[in-house]
Amino acid sequence: MDRPSPQACCAPTATSFDGDNSEAQQSETSPSSEPTIDREQLTDSLLFDVSMSDFQQRHDEREHDDILNWTNDECSNSPDNAFWGDFRPACERHDFGYRNYHDQHRFTEATRHRIDDNFLADANQICEDRYNSQAEDQCRWFADRYHNAIRAFGGNWAEHLPLILAGVPSTVR
Repeated sequence: MDRPSPQACCAPTATSFDGDNSEAQQSETSPSSEPTIDREQLTDSLLFDVSMSDFQQRHDEREHDDILNWTNDECSNSPDNAFWGDFRPACERHDFGYRNYHDQHRFTEATRHRIDDNFLADANQICEDRYNSQAEDQCRWFADRYHNAIRAFGGNWAEHLPLILAGVPSTVR
């Protein structure tokens, strides 16, 4: 007895009948059709799962530009390349997180905190990748100040930078 091929038995199909119960028609779903992309899962993956270099490549290519917001202002006109560290890549991913979470109506204090903490992890990785131990420590100090400023002021923190760098507590500012 001939068996049907695995492709014939297991291919995803849907049938429908027209009004006169004529032949079943196969749906438009085919193995070559594009799968639906879950925008929220893609955002989370690009924000929290992929390496910084992978993110930067996708950022530069504007991958899935039709469903993702790639605009950025590199951390709201802060001095991204001041003192120790060029944090622009971390700022771009941080901006990506804020913009897409807002666009997807998922931006809460908890998600803001997670995105901000991801910025710190990215900034620290930049320090580790670019500097020796003493310079890395200074870079991490500056990354920590950036993170504190982002947590305290969100997008409006650049005007408070001198006080932040001086270590003035946020309650005094």
